[in-house]
Amino acid sequence: MNKEPFFRKSDWIACLVTFAVSLTVYVLTLQPTLGLEDSGELIVASDYLGVPHPPGYPIWTLLTWFFQWVFHSVTFHGHPNPAWAVNLFSAVAGAAACGVLALLISRSGMDLLRGMKKESSMLGEKTESLFCAAAGISGGLLLAFGQGMWSQAVIAEVYTFNIFFQSMVLLFLYRWMVEPEKSKWLLLCTFAFGLGITNHQTLMFMGLAMAIGILFRDWRLGRDFIITCIPLGIMVAATTVLNEKGSNWSWLAGWDHIGFWVWTAYAIIIPLIATFTLPKGKIVGPALLVMLIGLSFYLYMPFSSDQNPPINWGYPRTWQGFMHAITRGQYERVKLAHVFTPRFLQQIGTYLMDLRSQFYGPIALLAAIPVLFCWKVGKKNIAWLVTTLVAFLSVGIIFMILQNPKTDIQNLFIGRVQYIQSHAIYVIWLGYGILLLMAWLESLVKNNPITKIGGVALVLLLPFALIYKNYNDTSQLKIVGGAEQNGHDFGWQFGNWQLQGVDGVEEDMQAWYSPEEFEKQWAAYPNKN
Repeated sequence: MNKEPFFRKSDWIACLVTFAVSLTVYVLTLQPTLGLEDSGELIVASDYLGVPHPPGYPIWTLLTWFFQWVFHSVTFHGHPNPAWAVNLFSAVAGAAACGVLALLISRSGMDLLRGMKKESSMLGEKTESLFCAAAGISGGLLLAFGQGMWSQAVIAEVYTFNIFFQSMVLLFLYRWMVEPEKSKWLLLCTFAFGLGITNHQTLMFMGLAMAIGILFRDWRLGRDFIITCIPLGIMVAATTVLNEKGSNWSWLAGWDHIGFWVWTAYAIIIPLIATFTLPKGKIVGPALLVMLIGLSFYLYMPFSSDQNPPINWGYPRTWQGFMHAITRGQYERVKLAHVFTPRFLQQIGTYLMDLRSQFYGPIALLAAIPVLFCWKVGKKNIAWLVTTLVAFLSVGIIFMILQNPKTDIQNLFIGRVQYIQSHAIYVIWLGYGILLLMAWLESLVKNNPITKIGGVALVLLLPFALIYKNYNDTSQLKIVGGAEQNGHDFGWQFGNWQLQGVDGVEEDMQAWYSPEEFEKQWAAYPNKN
């Protein structure tokens, strides 16, 4: 007896449509060549297989090098233009991430609807598939055309690739949670997690959501993961203490000291012991080992550095340079935000304001709808919703506590891209909200074809409101500019600000703050002349 495929045809249609539409918009608005910010450094690192700024981005560098090799014939006014291919990689990675999220929303949305037996039986299979696909497309494109994602998908940057890895981790985790007896999906999840960390270390914040998902679905497996991770945690603590004492037995002492090899062997042996001793060890051990295989892509950097490329940040061919890269040595030490202070409330408010600015306010509110239906969707679906909620809080609020951002305009502008991870999880709830709202309204009108088609059309048009916003929102254009990079606004607003000088800074602060707060901030602004 042939079993139905896990992903339906409508799920794949949602994925492909989202990928195609978002990629088309990205390519049409792609930065044609070199830009500002990190553009020059990253493009040179890609072109020469070099080492950009910490943490080095090895998997990103390898793949963008391949892109510029494939598209080496593209020129800019007759000159070689590797920048275009690197920019294109950002577009492809961003479009792929949005497509994966559309696939996830469509397929997991089906499970949500089928958990609501009354609404599901009333819809029928065809309407259910139509609504799920429409919600998936709308959710994926809402991320694609959001101010943050779009701006990073048309320039040379690492953030869209980070969202792609995060989306794959969620997709594999969900696939395993539905059928936990198929452990290969959990292995793929942990491998994607490890490999993704070599692109951007903020993916580590997804670890808490992965742990919650595993515990919800199979608490015995979660228990064995915890048992295995305890000695690994002791290893990290011990080697940190030894390093502070300057001992040669610290792993951080380097590969020319015996301590490095002892602790490395220890980190490999512990999962192997777990594999043969714990009840769920045959899943736990391989899962941790494939994660280490993903992380091992960092070892590319010393080989690259040894070729002495033009961009060779920190010279990671040496142990000190390698540790400088993977520990983000050039950045200031972490200073946790104080959560019981007015400043933290201001940080939360700023974060929520940024989240709202990615979408129109009424659209953003749709993410609250799943809360109204969660009591009807069943325990397994509640476990998944809680997992995504923990993921959102981890890459949003918990990350903000560690980042402890300043709330002035410049720091907010620079740091806003690091919260695209939370936007990518928020749109999952947006997709569910759209889907559940359509199903509820359909149950009221009793399968009216006019309202059904009209509702689906409206849902599919929602993301294009963000394109309109990008070109017509005077507040956004004044403060950060348009997300498109195809001719008028290289590097977003930095070039514009430099041309306007202090007058531009004053105008932006007036737009950002209330009149009373502006007077206070402007009075304290240094070097106005």
